[in-house]
Amino acid sequence: LFKYVQFFVISNGSMTQYFANSDMDFKKEGRFTWSDPENVLVNRLRDFASERLTKCNVCRTISHYIVINQSEKNLMILRPYQIWAVEGLVDRALNTKNNGFVWHTTGSGKTLTSFKLAQCLRDTGKYSKVVFLVDRRDLDRQTIQNFNSFEKGAVVSVDDSDKLYKLFMDSSTKMITTTIQKMSNLSSNPKFIDAVEKTRDTTVFIVDECHRSNFGEMRKHILRAYPNAQMFGFTGTPIFEENMNASGLTTEAIFGGKPVHEYKIKDAINARMVLGFNVQYYKTVNLVRLVKDEEVEAIDKEELINAPERIANITKHILDNYSKITINRRYNAIFAVSSIDLLMKYYEEFRKQNEASPLEKRISVAAIFTYAPNSIDTEEIGADEKIGQQNLQKVMDDYSKVVGKNYYTSNSAEYFEDVREDFRDRKMDLILVVNMMLTGFDSKMVNTLFLDKSLKYHGLIQAFSRTNRLESSAKQFGNIVCYRTTPKAVKQAVALYSQNDHGVVLIKPFNECLD
Repeated sequence: LFKYVQFFVISNGSMTQYFANSDMDFKKEGRFTWSDPENVLVNRLRDFASERLTKCNVCRTISHYIVINQSEKNLMILRPYQIWAVEGLVDRALNTKNNGFVWHTTGSGKTLTSFKLAQCLRDTGKYSKVVFLVDRRDLDRQTIQNFNSFEKGAVVSVDDSDKLYKLFMDSSTKMITTTIQKMSNLSSNPKFIDAVEKTRDTTVFIVDECHRSNFGEMRKHILRAYPNAQMFGFTGTPIFEENMNASGLTTEAIFGGKPVHEYKIKDAINARMVLGFNVQYYKTVNLVRLVKDEEVEAIDKEELINAPERIANITKHILDNYSKITINRRYNAIFAVSSIDLLMKYYEEFRKQNEASPLEKRISVAAIFTYAPNSIDTEEIGADEKIGQQNLQKVMDDYSKVVGKNYYTSNSAEYFEDVREDFRDRKMDLILVVNMMLTGFDSKMVNTLFLDKSLKYHGLIQAFSRTNRLESSAKQFGNIVCYRTTPKAVKQAVALYSQNDHGVVLIKPFNECLD
């Protein structure tokens, strides 16, 4: 009979947790403690029962907040902060005309939260279209894959604006995932006007990574076409006055007020939803060495950054320490650099040092970057893009020899997708990037980020968070190795996004722990 129970509550009276049923091996990470909207834990059974075990809330949990993971054939139950976020945004959608956003830290399960929101909004019957907006094509594909794992066929892939137009005209399609670029084109192109007019008053938008994509012209195009549409955003790193761009706007200004719900990085670490960060700083002008006083020399001059000796030293440092930092290669690592030119210098240096190294020390290396962010398929590109195109073809040719599949810059998206999937599957050790994969990419098997670029505020937290997904007890924190990002930048970012709680987010240095 227990097979037919969807979720359980376990308690000794003073500690209480709930979890979804499963036919698989039980994982203690699947047990959650209930918390109130301020993320204060509710441990006593009497308090939990009066809050969550009423008939109304039991029924609501079963009908709204349990999801079948289609790919794993397993039940998932939402965590407390996910439920508070969904309920808050659904209430705002049905009872107000206001926008709103949720601040849930990177790695806390925003994809599942946003899916449940989209599903709940669709099922209200108020909307003909629930549109989930992302700001990159790779995230478009990843989101569709995730959504369809929660509900088979829930959303459909959109490759171009013409196809998006057909989906808007098709009344049977309720949930659509697309990029903000395609949606902006649909909204501003006169040839798509009938689709806009048909759905103008019955469309709601859910915006992923809303700290990045909502400060420019594309959002304005959409709002001109859909002046009464509500927009609900999700972000792990909102834009504040301290880190706003030239637009002079914050996330709160864009979405009309404070977050509907907050779940900061310190909350997630305290609840063991994600890991903290072990950050190391190295001086790299003359040689690579640990900086004992935690001061990284500022390296801004291009001739220093590109110095062959410096590149060779950092490459050697990574090769020498790779096995140790990835726990005998159980995990893998991302190496982020500041430019395509620098990336290619490292790419060649890794090849050179790999060939000269003993077999047990060699690591497999791939590279992924876009040479022309908005015109990858355009023939008319400038000289810099032409060089970038040639460099991309070179790394794709090298990868082709490994996997036995041909790649071309005219269809580089296929290469990007294959590399990401192979990296998730641990088929390679290190991946070189400039900006790609530093936001939105999730893999439990990444435990280290090497950084030869300067990061600040939301960009820093987003990049660091590629390393802190839970995997097993062997993975105790995300490793960050900084060759140019400074302790000051790290402390400023952590202070902004955790309300100065450094002790939770940043692991203490080894010597301090040893003492």
